Amino acid sequence: MLLLERLKAGRPVWRVNWALRSLARLNLIPHFFHEVERSYQQLTEENIGTHCFLRIERQALSYLPRTHGILFTIHTYQDSIEHVIQSSADAHCLANVLRTTPQEMLAYKGITPFGNKLLRYLEALERRG
Repeated sequence: MLLLERLKAGRPVWRVNWALRSLARLNLIPHFFHEVERSYQQLTEENIGTHCFLRIERQALSYLPRTHGILFTIHTYQDSIEHVIQSSADAHCLANVLRTTPQEMLAYKGITPFGNKLLRYLEALERRG
């Protein structure tokens, strides 16, 4: 049985999704992909902390009993890596995510074009302690 068929009124189902993005735009529909590609060219190890963003999405599905519809909502939280990383321990954790995530997943999430620069930035923060 599909998840959507098992939804119950008053009992939403939710999940959290994460991403790293190279620009602050919240709306990332394909129409804006040219902006994403252009943003890769502007990233350097010196500016990636302010120009790269951790994006967290809280996605929820709720069954609507009167219409028998399903409401899908997304609440997006986003901040620059510079603000997210508050310590060398934070830098170490995110660096480990980048080191251990399979290359196929990094490509799927769109991290490959700037992942190595971000990793070097995080490693420098780790060393500073």
